[in-house]
Amino acid sequence: MQPLLSETVFIMDEKVSEYSDTYLRLLALGGQHSLLPELSRVFDKKEVLKFLDVFAGVQFTVPTREALFNAVRNADIYLCLANETDTVSGLARKYDIDQSTVVGVYKGTKELLRRAGIVKEVKDEDVRTERQA
Repeated sequence: MQPLLSETVFIMDEKVSEYSDTYLRLLALGGQHSLLPELSRVFDKKEVLKFLDVFAGVQFTVPTREALFNAVRNADIYLCLANETDTVSGLARKYDIDQSTVVGVYKGTKELLRRAGIVKEVKDEDVRTERQA
């Protein structure tokens, strides 16, 4: 019976760790593993091998910085309006977007959370445009 990849990596790490560099280079040269050189610049050898153990055969997309920024912005907009710690106009100024965009982000994020079972109901209430004193 052939050992599992994690057992093979363990053997390589413990007994012949000098071969793991060659192992990674050979995988990278195999063609379909073209991101291994980039991974090895970001992570050390042990982390790359662990990454391979966890994600071997899995395809996924790495979000852009813009997508990450938008996700954080959207969460901030939702939380600020839901907790009434800011207003639509204040958030529009903060993120340099239209007030209608702020409202759309709030409603869209609330709907995503509702579908995930985090928010029980979605009301069609208007969100505040000015902070209530």
